[in-house]
Parts: sequence; C-alpha cells; structure tokens
Amino acid sequence: MAKKRAKPRPKGIDIHVAEPPPPPRDPLKERIASESLALTGAVLGRAVSFGLSLAATVILLYFLLASEHWMVVRTVEAIPKRRDRAIVLCAVRAAQRQIAVYIGAVAVINLVVAALTALAMMWIGLPNPVLWGTVAGVLNFIPYLGPAMIFCLLLLAGLISFGADLMLAPALAFLLIHAIESNLVSPWFVGRRLSLSPLSVFLSVMFWGWLWGIAGALIAVPVLVGVRSVCKRNRRLRLLCVYLEASRSKPPSLRSLLRIRSRLAPPEPTPAPLPPEPLAVDA
Repeated sequence: MAKKRAKPRPKGIDIHVAEPPPPPRDPLKERIASESLALTGAVLGRAVSFGLSLAATVILLYFLLASEHWMVVRTVEAIPKRRDRAIVLCAVRAAQRQIAVYIGAVAVINLVVAALTALAMMWIGLPNPVLWGTVAGVLNFIPYLGPAMIFCLLLLAGLISFGADLMLAPALAFLLIHAIESNLVSPWFVGRRLSLSPLSVFLSVMFWGWLWGIAGALIAVPVLVGVRSVCKRNRRLRLLCVYLEASRSKPPSLRSLLRIRSRLAPPEPTPAPLPPEPLAVDA
C-alpha cells in the first residue's frame, strides 16, 4: 500500500506593520514635571525642618515649665538686696499671670476662627475643610504674618480647585472672618491691659521668626508680654516699657509736648526765693 505524500504547507506571508513615529517631546511638560518634583522635595524638606523646630520648642518649653520654681528660687537667691528680691518676684508672678491670660484668650479666639474657617470652606466646597480650619487656627497665633500666610494659601487653593467664578471665595471668606476677629473680638476679649504697640509686636515676631522659624514666631508675643511686665517694675527699663505699650489716647501735638513734663524725668526743683533787697537809708 503506497504511502500518501503529505501536502506541503503554504508558506506564511510575513506582514510588517510600520510602528508609528514617537510623539514629539514637549519641553514644557518635561520642565513642569521636573519642577514639580523639585517643589515636592523642597516642601518635604521645609516640613521636616518645621517639625524638628516645633519639637525642639515643645521640649524646651517643657523643661522651662518643669524647672520654673528652681529657676525663680536661684534667681532670687542671687540678688543681695531684699527690696530687689521683692521687685523681681512680683515681676515674675505678674508676667506669669499676663502670659496665661493672653494665651488663654488667644487660644479661645483662634479655636472659634478655626471652626468658622472650616465651616466657610465646607460651604464654599473647598476640599479638606477641616484641614484648612486647623491651619487657620494654628497660624493665627502669629500676628500679622500668620493671617497673611493663610490668605495666600487659600488664594492658591481657590485658583487650583475652582474656576473663575469661585476662585477668590475661600480667601475672601477668611479675610472677612479675620477682619471681624481683629477689629471687634480681640480688642474686647483680650482686654486693654495686654495691649501692646503694633511696632513692638511686629519687630518681636520678625526677630524670633528669624532666630527660630515659625516656632519662634509663635512664642514672640508671650515673650514680649513677659518682657513688658519686667520692664514696668524696673526704673532703668521704664523707658523701654513706654515703647512696648500701645498708646491709649490721642497723641498730643508737637506744641503741647513742649509744655508736658516727661513721666520719666525727676521733678524739677523749685527755685529758692530771692532775698529782699536792703532799703537805702538817706544820710
């Protein structure tokens, strides 16, 4: 029986499909991607630096509060005169009371500001309203610079999250809350006893912020309140206390300043009366 021959298989046809050319490189997108990575690294670095600074501040404040009695006792023991000891002790106690009143009042005010900011951001529709309220409450402890930072952050968030109709709404809502708080609530709630000169507050925030970052700016005003309390009870530092306190009355004119005796200068001695002239006697 003859074997059947296998039919030859047809050879496959090789079809080569030309690959599409790669899309042209967009230098703008590449630059944006590289800069976004650099910005993310810079933000993370700043966040780590702020966290370390804040942790160092909290630890330092803990040790200062824990050793407060020991420091006061050693300072008072080093003063030889009894009257000077009493002055230093009264100044320290007054500074403690004023700082406690200031921190408590500002903490309550900033808690309300944080709640109102979170509610406003939720009503507007900004993502993460609780986060924005927390940031507003924390940064509002920094006078002048803190509200400006919150305004800029909310303005940037509005530009990214919304269109042209609502992009300014978050920043304007916080600006309204801050205007009510700084002009109506804080002057009445904190009280006139703790009123400080705006120039001294700004310089204190700038100095401690430069020295210690955001953590230093947070403790700038309490430190200034303590320094003012000490200067009030020291004759040599009363001139500095005049510059630290806010003006409670309308500033006088330059002409009236010539007639006002300085509160720091000692009273001028009254001139002694001249002796009467002898009467001439005719010879």
